[in-house]
Amino acid sequence: MDWSELLTLIIKGVIAIVIPIIGVAIKTWISSHVKDENAKLALSFVALVTDAVTNTYQTYVEALKGTDEWTEEAQKTALTACYDYIIRNMPADVNKWLTKNQTDIKTFITDEIETIVGKTKTK
Repeated sequence: MDWSELLTLIIKGVIAIVIPIIGVAIKTWISSHVKDENAKLALSFVALVTDAVTNTYQTYVEALKGTDEWTEEAQKTALTACYDYIIRNMPADVNKWLTKNQTDIKTFITDEIETIVGKTKTK
């Protein structure tokens, strides 16, 4: 193992630890500082999407990324797994807010997933 592989391994480990901690910190901050209910629900939704992207990366994507197995089909599977995580873990109040404010919920969630993934790729 050379230095670049070791450094990559260390960075992946740090990211896997730091992102969930940031998600918890965001949720805590939202609960204590945001008073507007719509803003609180929107921020809770974004935190949920971030958790879903992190979970999917750690449990599925990380093992395949950079290999021949990271195909377009594998990417679709990752997107579906992320979407399913969000639906399973969405609190009732966030679901009600989302239903009230979005006409095409699946597209909205998918777009938010892709936004978070895009932001994490640029870091």
